[in-house]
Amino acid sequence: MNSDKIKGASALFTSAFVYSTFGILIRQMALMFGDSAQTAVRFSVAFVFILILNFIRKQSMSLPKAALLKASLLGITFGCVVLLFTISVNNTKIANSVFLLYAGSIISSLVVGTLWLKEKLTPVKIIAIITAFIGLYMYSDAILIMSIGIIAGLISGVFDGISNALRKTLRSLNRNTVLTYQFAFSSLFAALAMLLSGEVILKVILPLSMVAVTVFALLQIGLGNLLLYGFQHLT
Repeated sequence: MNSDKIKGASALFTSAFVYSTFGILIRQMALMFGDSAQTAVRFSVAFVFILILNFIRKQSMSLPKAALLKASLLGITFGCVVLLFTISVNNTKIANSVFLLYAGSIISSLVVGTLWLKEKLTPVKIIAIITAFIGLYMYSDAILIMSIGIIAGLISGVFDGISNALRKTLRSLNRNTVLTYQFAFSSLFAALAMLLSGEVILKVILPLSMVAVTVFALLQIGLGNLLLYGFQHLT
């Protein structure tokens, strides 16, 4: 492996640890917001933070039309990832949600990468997908009875795989510019989901939950940068 691939792999490995913190933060925010409401709030705060960062750095906001479309689609697909993962965490064990996210992501990444990006099917990929299916077999009963936490976690992984494929196509672009459009469309998607869900938006105001919102928003910016860098350099 060359140095770029090592850096890309390290970024993705680090992103896994960032993901591992989300479950606790989601549970804390659930005391204050509904599922889609907390998703909309997190993305909106992250969008404001990234705008401020771009203003301080005097970062150009222009993207080629094709890249702008892909960044917008990434915002919607990643919005689905976070919303479904939030629903999963609040309806099953956090460990279940994280495993199902990655199992679904492995499977969909393999399918999308092979059919769309024309990536080679290597022995390592075959072993990974077999392992994912073996793990999913352990959840077969819950999947068959349509447990909402299990199903939401698995589908979030499917959208995660699609999001990762989009990230691979956004090479040679400023990551914060891409994230600005990504968070803008994620915010719009989550806000629409919040309005259509009919759920209670704000349950009670809790200082600790507000801190969780801020921490989560900052982590999403860091995660977004890690994922863009990782999938752009590890091919």
